[in-house]
Amino acid sequence: MAVSVFSVIRKIEDLLMEEPEVLKGIREDFDRMGSALRSMKSFLIGIGLRENKFTIRFWVAEIKDVVDDAEDVIHTFLRKTTVCFLEERWIIRKTKSKISEIIDQITYLTRKLEEIGVEESIGGESQRQQLSHYYHPIVGMDDQIADLVSTLLQDYRDFRVISICGMVGSGKTTLAKAVYNHKQVRYNFVGHAWVYVSYPWKGNKIWEDICYGLGIFGVKDSKYSDEELAKKLYKILKDNKCIVVLDDIRTVEVWDSIKPAFPVNCETQSLSKILITSSNWELSAHAARVGYLYDMKMLTYKQSINILRNIAFSETDSGEQYSAKKKLAVEILGYCCRLPSAIVVMGGILATKRSTEEWEMLLNHVKSNLSSISLPAILALAYDDLPYHLKPCFLYLSQFSEGYMISIGKLIQLWVAEGILSNDKGESIEDIAESYIIELAKRCMVQVGE
Repeated sequence: MAVSVFSVIRKIEDLLMEEPEVLKGIREDFDRMGSALRSMKSFLIGIGLRENKFTIRFWVAEIKDVVDDAEDVIHTFLRKTTVCFLEERWIIRKTKSKISEIIDQITYLTRKLEEIGVEESIGGESQRQQLSHYYHPIVGMDDQIADLVSTLLQDYRDFRVISICGMVGSGKTTLAKAVYNHKQVRYNFVGHAWVYVSYPWKGNKIWEDICYGLGIFGVKDSKYSDEELAKKLYKILKDNKCIVVLDDIRTVEVWDSIKPAFPVNCETQSLSKILITSSNWELSAHAARVGYLYDMKMLTYKQSINILRNIAFSETDSGEQYSAKKKLAVEILGYCCRLPSAIVVMGGILATKRSTEEWEMLLNHVKSNLSSISLPAILALAYDDLPYHLKPCFLYLSQFSEGYMISIGKLIQLWVAEGILSNDKGESIEDIAESYIIELAKRCMVQVGE
């Protein structure tokens, strides 16, 4: 029974991750239902051997009905197609009401389980919950975030385009995400779209992704010509206050090709804003001729050492060991060029090495093997340091486009289908896969999102 509950929880988690735009206006409701189901799952694990009792069997049957209802709500909501505004509001209201009923039922059932002596199993949570321990936000960006948020909220016509420029690994995307998700930005703009500019690029594909992000469905696979699609997006951005983020634009050619769909001309009456990130200074300056150019600041020594310490140091490090590790950390930081991404990756390598001797061995390896100090060289070092069983799992991630938010449930299924997981310890394949994901997160080889 706990397994079936967990299956529904996973569907909800995947739904929240893969269908964020479809869930506008109802995301929090699904999130609350997922939390309630997780709580009920921990009580079910606590039942254990008592399931053979008639009373327990009765409540388990009741719980199964609730789980079925939760699953039905998910499938029913996903089956809805593009509808008119009024019908969509009716569907959302009906779904919200049904979710509230399910949460009330779960609260009632868990209270009854407590009354008959079933205790909540704290240790019953999925390994996935451990991933939150490996979320490493980049420190020291508060002033930069405040500066860009303030600029975005200004309704001046000459601030239509904001360009964040910096070296590869300098934290451009991290800064852009923090600004994009800032509560004032989310509140002040009615439409929000984040698009990773993949390569080779296609202008109409970028426009389609923006439309989808803004909640304009039915554009993909339509018979719009490029000119019609550009005009449609132009009108939407002109008539509504939207923010569009274009992450990792690399050439002037890309910008000039997609710009016709954006109302960035100063004579146009529009409150929409375009935020781009790029490591190409020429492009950033070119795009910001009608906007604001923000040059990424390098991390200070204090910020750099704090990032490395938060990731690499253990809570048990103290006294002489802490002092010795800190001395080595300072020398290792010299190879990271004060780039946040390089520091995070290097910290992930060090996090797997507990002793001072292992840190010293890594430093000596870096000294003798890194002829040119660069982020790619540090990433190659991190890959070489991976255990054999993790390398094919990590390489498989190249199937996803850069910056793609990967559903853990989907990734596990793909790993299993490809046969790249080995099961020689008698554990379930799912548990093995989740332990691999946690290990990759601990090493900072994958970035923990939601």
